[in-house]
Amino acid sequence: MVAMLPVAKEFKVPLMTISGLSRITESDNPYIFRFLPNDREIKVAHARYVVEKLNKKKIALVGDLTAYGQGGFKLLQEYFSKLGVKPVLEDSVAPDAKDMSPLLRKIRDSGADVIVIHTVAQPMALIVKQARVAGIDLPIVNGSSIVEPHITSLFEPKELANVCAETPSVPEARATAEMKAWADAYKAKFGLEPDGLALGQYDGVTMALALIGAGADTPEKLIAAFHGTTYKGVAMTYKSNGKGDMSHDADIVCWNGTSRIPSQAAHYAGEEMILK
Repeated sequence: MVAMLPVAKEFKVPLMTISGLSRITESDNPYIFRFLPNDREIKVAHARYVVEKLNKKKIALVGDLTAYGQGGFKLLQEYFSKLGVKPVLEDSVAPDAKDMSPLLRKIRDSGADVIVIHTVAQPMALIVKQARVAGIDLPIVNGSSIVEPHITSLFEPKELANVCAETPSVPEARATAEMKAWADAYKAKFGLEPDGLALGQYDGVTMALALIGAGADTPEKLIAAFHGTTYKGVAMTYKSNGKGDMSHDADIVCWNGTSRIPSQAAHYAGEEMILK
C-alpha cells in the first residue's frame, strides 16, 4: 500500500484503502482515503480493552518485523504507557517464523497475565495455536488479522476459547438487521462468513459510487466530496478527519470456544478512540 502513495499523487487519482498503517494518511497525500480505522485509533481500543475491561496489567506484547507489525507495536507501547501499564515482555518475531516456542518460553517466564499481539496473520495464528498446545491458556487479544475468515477457518473452535481481537466491525455476528442482511447476502454469494475488512471495502465503494452518482464525476470533485460528506454505511458512519481517515469506530470481539463466529465484547467510537 505504501508503494502506491506516490502513484496516486503522480496521477492525481483518489486511492481507497483498508490498510491500518497509520503513516499512510500522515504522508501529506490528498488522494488517500481509508475505510478502516487508522491504527492510531484502533490501537486505543485494543489497549483500553486489555487494561480497562480485562483488568490486565502484566502484558506480554508481541509484534512482527514488518512495517505494519512495528507500527501497531509501537502504538500499543505508547498507549499502554498512557494507561499506566508497562508490559512485562515486549518482543517481535519474523513474519515468516514457524516455531514460536522460544517466544512462548519468554512469555511463560515473564509472568504475563495476558498476551497482546499485533502482527500479520501467519505469526498471529501460529502464536495462538502453539500457545494452546503448550498449555498456555492466558487470554490473547489480537489485531484484526485473526478475524479474517480464511484465518479463523484454520482453528478448531476450542482453540479460540479465551481469544479476542480488535476489528473495525463484526458483520459475522449480525448485530443489526442491516448488518444481518448484508452478511447473509455476502455468505450466499461467496460461501464464506464476512468480516469487518470486507465490509469496510463494501462501504467505501458504495460511498464512492453514491458520490459519483451525485455528480462527483472527476477526481477533484470526488476528493472534495469524500472530505465534505458524512456517509452512513452498513458498518458505521464515515466522515473524513481532513487527512482521509473516514472510519472512527472499532469493536472488540471474542470467541467462546464453541464456534468460529465471535461475539461483540466492546465497542469504541469517537473520543473513546483517543488517548491523551
